[in-house]
Amino acid sequence: MSVRYNWAADYRGSATIVYGHTPIPQPEWLNRTINIDTGCVFGGKLTALRYPEKEIVSVPAREIYYAPAKPFQAATSVTSPDGANALTAQQETGINSLVLAYLNRLSDFLFIAARWANKDAGRDEPLWRPGG
Repeated sequence: MSVRYNWAADYRGSATIVYGHTPIPQPEWLNRTINIDTGCVFGGKLTALRYPEKEIVSVPAREIYYAPAKPFQAATSVTSPDGANALTAQQETGINSLVLAYLNRLSDFLFIAARWANKDAGRDEPLWRPGG
């Protein structure tokens, strides 16, 4: 299983970097980087960043163009007791960024383990649909 390194957590450059290929529910700023991949192909949103205004523009997908292997909400959906997402909690409390990487990898592992258990038990895998 391929695992992406969370390079944005360590980025300290002066240039603003806009990137994708790691679908998330909402665009996220982290250390002068922004991930705008909001999973349009999976039925999420198509998102753009207007620059230099730094305004985010999103439109909902018209349909699910490709069924995701798993929901694209990983560590960003983990919440702190006050409801803030894990990245916000990390920024506000200074939690080591490796904790976020661990939560993301744990989420991936649990998802794969559940898929394996379902396959081993001969159960069909339900199709995940955003919001449902």
